[in-house]
Amino acid sequence: MTTAAISAWLENVQLHPDVLSDGFSEDIFALDLGPLGDCLLAEDLGLSTRNLPSVPAVYRDPEHFFRASYLTSGLRSLLADALDRLGGGPGPTRQSTVELAFSADRNQLFTAWNALANLADMAGKVTIIVHAASEAGFDQSKLENGVWEPLRETKLID
Repeated sequence: MTTAAISAWLENVQLHPDVLSDGFSEDIFALDLGPLGDCLLAEDLGLSTRNLPSVPAVYRDPEHFFRASYLTSGLRSLLADALDRLGGGPGPTRQSTVELAFSADRNQLFTAWNALANLADMAGKVTIIVHAASEAGFDQSKLENGVWEPLRETKLID
């Protein structure tokens, strides 16, 4: 059996043209709280925020910020919960248990694993039950080397 080396993801991904352009700004992808804090401090001190070199333009002008920002449903929910609490409300309804079931291929698992790690951070620990089936059966040496041994090394199984 021949095996092919897995190439780096950067060799297989084509970046979007706006990311490659000279006018690319990371500000549209993530909120940087440092410069935003500088801007708010300047406002509190009665200083103009228009000429702060450390603060990108998107943070100096509220209209620019909201034109460049996209509120995801998760962020909308977070903001609504915060406003509810600030207004004396009870805040969000809390869920004490999360149960999930899904089928995933290798690529989907890589994406899902981060979500499960986030859940583990929130819960302290998660229980994961894996079911895998193959009509052809599983090669025992591959199972040992690629599945059982790594799981034993991380003390996830005995």
